[in-house]
Amino acid sequence: SRRDPRCIRDQMKNSMSTPSYSHQVAVNAYLLKEGKFLLLKRTRPPLIWSPPGGRLQPDEDPVGGLLREIREETHLEADVIAPVNTWFGKWQNRRLLAIDYLVLFRRGNLKLSEEHSA
Repeated sequence: SRRDPRCIRDQMKNSMSTPSYSHQVAVNAYLLKEGKFLLLKRTRPPLIWSPPGGRLQPDEDPVGGLLREIREETHLEADVIAPVNTWFGKWQNRRLLAIDYLVLFRRGNLKLSEEHSA
């Protein structure tokens, strides 16, 4: 039996418009200023100290997403130097690829978002 070409076309169109991702991608900034790295204390679980960063939006460029996260969380401007570490594993019951970057402070006054207390 032959399949209706319209059904095949519709299936292809639907599969192309809603991509399926196998994991999330996160970026973190080892932000260096005057020989010190910036760590932020989270206000929501897990209540840990961590570098600025977060998950990328769908199809977002990692460096652009990193700079966005730095601005949102600290109001600082920075220059991304290079990736320095990657990690892949389970985080909050999802597969996560994390890319850590060395970042140099450029300018700005630290102002924390509501996600961080110190």
